[in-house]
Amino acid sequence: MKTKDKQNKHKLKFDYISTLQILGKIWKEHCKLVDFKKSKNDNLFNQEVVKQMSDKVKSEYSSALAKCDDIFLYLGKVDTSLKKSHQKFSSFKKYFK
Repeated sequence: MKTKDKQNKHKLKFDYISTLQILGKIWKEHCKLVDFKKSKNDNLFNQEVVKQMSDKVKSEYSSALAKCDDIFLYLGKVDTSLKKSHQKFSSFKKYFK
């Protein structure tokens, strides 16, 4: 039974990483469309990045973030860098309106 639980946790961890990669890909694609020099600060830059996203992409981002949130609840121990990435992507959600 313990082996099966371990396998499930590993699968969840890989799903978590994969979903974070999807979030990163979406964010990176849209960051390229915005000139950081024109934005006065990070807040304005992040707002501009979100403005570049279509409703479909925003929906995809939101569902991927929700999936990360769900997986995170079931994972006991998560690498610090993964946790920071997740928190960073979650913080961008406040720019969605």
